[in-house]
Amino acid sequence: DLPRLRAWKDEVVGKLTGGLGELAKRRKIQYVQGRGHFEGPNMLAVGGADGSRITFRHAILATGPSAATLPGIEASGRIMNSSAALKLEEIPETLLIVGGGYIGLELGSVYAALGSRVTVVELTGTLLPGADADLVRPLARRLEGTFAAIHLNTKVTSMKETGSGVRVTLDGEAVKDREQTFDRVLVSVGRKPNSANLGLDRTRVEVSPQGFVQVDRQLRTAEPSIFAIGDVVGQPMLAHKASHEGRTAVQAIAGRNVEFSPA
Repeated sequence: DLPRLRAWKDEVVGKLTGGLGELAKRRKIQYVQGRGHFEGPNMLAVGGADGSRITFRHAILATGPSAATLPGIEASGRIMNSSAALKLEEIPETLLIVGGGYIGLELGSVYAALGSRVTVVELTGTLLPGADADLVRPLARRLEGTFAAIHLNTKVTSMKETGSGVRVTLDGEAVKDREQTFDRVLVSVGRKPNSANLGLDRTRVEVSPQGFVQVDRQLRTAEPSIFAIGDVVGQPMLAHKASHEGRTAVQAIAGRNVEFSPA
């Protein structure tokens, strides 16, 4: 019952976000909604319905990431990113997942459980690149029985949406059929930090070539008044890591002798 499942998912998301809103009210936090950009090291301009300028002694940048894309390939009705896949609009008969990281494997497992024949293409020689190989092996064995196919050391060289699906060309030594057609494609090749168009060029904040905001062990940027936490400062992109960084940044602003040093 896909509509019921989708409604349940939306209800869970609503409870989580609504709970955060109530927590903010109890903490007497002023909440302003809009698109913001720095006008200097101590001022933020906010557009939208609540458009205003906010002056501050300290700011914490926590803008998170967005889904990375393949060069020359844009999301469409049949080519999804992870956000579109979570909408669960339909269960495709065949689904290609480009990228064997945790997001792709999680969503692939969901769609496989709902009845899709799932194929995974991963550029490297292993699923979950960067994870402990001893942990990946039992998962890989399980997924081999769950997914229709897993192609490692394989890349997508072309992708074209047709009237009946998405025609994909695969390049890999173990791939028998280089051209295949899928009902839908999920592009899950990682996430990129949301650090562009924030006005950081009007501050001394430094950004790496990959777009990550550079911070010290107290999460302070090169601009003393601005701190940054979470996915925008680098891997791992995990919520509990961002929460720990947030506590560290606030304690540093309060003058405590702390640093973010996960062991």
